[in-house]
Amino acid sequence: MKKILFYGMTGEKMCFQHIIMNAIDLHNAGNEVKIIFEGASVKLVDVFENEKNPLYNRAKSLGLIAGV
Repeated sequence: MKKILFYGMTGEKMCFQHIIMNAIDLHNAGNEVKIIFEGASVKLVDVFENEKNPLYNRAKSLGLIAGV
């Protein structure tokens, strides 16, 4: 098992969704994975919450979001 930490710095929604997709895939493969929103990406939390984004909600329910 590997320990992997993703730092998302960009405020581009599509880029951050790729981080979330990769984190979920790596988690499902048995790795310990965490995601941190940093820089411009912190604005995406409200966007994901308001649109009930399924990828974000899945990562949140799996405990992959480590901080904002």
